[in-house]
Amino acid sequence: MSIGNPQEAQRCPSLSLMENHTWTTGFFLFLTWFLLSALLSCALAEVQPATGDKNVWKLRVPGDIPAPVQRAAIDRDPGTVHLATLTELYHVQNKDIQRVSARPGPNGQIALASGGAVYAQLTAADGPAPLWHVQLFSVAGESLATLRPETPPLGFGGIYLGYRGKLIVTVTAIDDWRGIRGRYRFTFWNLDGQILKTVIRPTREFGVIAADGSSFLLLGEKEATAYSPDGNLLWRLDGQFRKGAIARNGELALLNPSPLERIHNVVIFTGSQRPIEVEMPTPVHELVLAPDGAAVVGGDRGRFFFLDTQKGDVKEGARLPFDAELFLTDLKFVDHDTIAIGVLQREGKPPSYSWPRGSLIVVTRDGDVLFKQDFPIRKQISSRPAVEATFGLPFVVAFTLDEAVHIELGR
Repeated sequence: MSIGNPQEAQRCPSLSLMENHTWTTGFFLFLTWFLLSALLSCALAEVQPATGDKNVWKLRVPGDIPAPVQRAAIDRDPGTVHLATLTELYHVQNKDIQRVSARPGPNGQIALASGGAVYAQLTAADGPAPLWHVQLFSVAGESLATLRPETPPLGFGGIYLGYRGKLIVTVTAIDDWRGIRGRYRFTFWNLDGQILKTVIRPTREFGVIAADGSSFLLLGEKEATAYSPDGNLLWRLDGQFRKGAIARNGELALLNPSPLERIHNVVIFTGSQRPIEVEMPTPVHELVLAPDGAAVVGGDRGRFFFLDTQKGDVKEGARLPFDAELFLTDLKFVDHDTIAIGVLQREGKPPSYSWPRGSLIVVTRDGDVLFKQDFPIRKQISSRPAVEATFGLPFVVAFTLDEAVHIELGR
C-alpha cells in the first residue's frame, strides 16, 4: 500500500483510475466525515454474516467500524483479516473484530501492508511542509522501528509498503514541498529502520509494488525503472508509461504506454530481451501480475483479458453475468486460474446515467462464477468496490464506502 501527502485529495490505494497509489488528499474533509460517523457508532460489534453461508461475513460502516475501509490485508493464518481505515486498524478473526491501533496523533494516518504482518503510523512533522514521521509496527502492536531521514527534508511525503513488509520505500519531494517541480527522494528501508539505499529521481514518479513485495517499479516522464527491495537498480526502459505491473523479482513487467495512439497496447518486458508490444481490443485500465507471472488486463465495459507473457497471446475472459453496462474498479489474482473483480453497474444511458450498484465477482479462466455479491453504492466513486486477495489463499475481501465483505471460496 502507499499513502501520502495529507494536503491532497484522498485516493483509494488499490485502484488505477483514482491513482496512482501515492498521495492522500482531502484529509480534512474526510476527518469531518469521520468524526460525524464516529458519533453515530463507536462501539465495536461482532461481525454478522452477510447470508446464511457460514463462509461469508459482512461489516457495516458506520456500525461495526466508524469509517470506510481504505485497505484490507488477508493473513496466511486462516480466517484472519486486517482492515485499515485512514486512521484506525482492526484485527478480524472468526468474525470477531478488535481495534488494534487508533489515530496516531491529531492528524495522523495509518498505512497497512498487503498480507498483514506490518503497518505504519504516520504523524505530521513540524514545519511548513506537509510531511510525515513514520513508525513501523507489527499487526500485533509491537514497535519495530522509527524511520529517520539522513538529510533534509526531515520527513516523508508518502510511503509504499510491500507484502508483509518485504519492501518499504518512502518518498519525499526535495526541491519543492508541493511536488509541482523538482527532484524526489526514494529511500529503501528494512524492518529494523535501517536505510538500504537512497535513489534520487529528477521528477515526481508513480511507484508500483510487486504483489509479493519482490520488486518495485517507478514510472517517470521519460523512462521506467525497476528496483530490488534493497534499492538496487534492476533495469531501465526508455518511454512514457501510464500504468505498470511487475513480478518475478523484477524479471517481468507489463507497461501501458502514455501516448494516446498507444493506450490500447501492453509492453511485455523481461529486463533483458527486447520488449514485446501487444495490442488489446480496448484501452487499458488495469494491469495485474501474479507472483507466478500470470497476467490479466482490464479494459472497457467490464472486459478483461488473460495475457500470455511469453508468446504475447491474448484470450478474453468470459462475459460477466450482468445485464447492465459495466465499469471495472479492481482486479486481483486469487490463484493462477482465479480472479476477483470489482465492478460498477451503470443505470440509464448517456448523458443521464448513474452507477447505483457495485459488485464483487470471482471467476475462473474458464468463466465459472465462484461467488457474486452486489453492493448498493451510496456515493459514486470510480475506485469502489475495491478488492483484496493474497495469492494462493482461497479468501477475498471487497469493500465500498458503506460495507466490507469477506468470503472463503471453499473450493
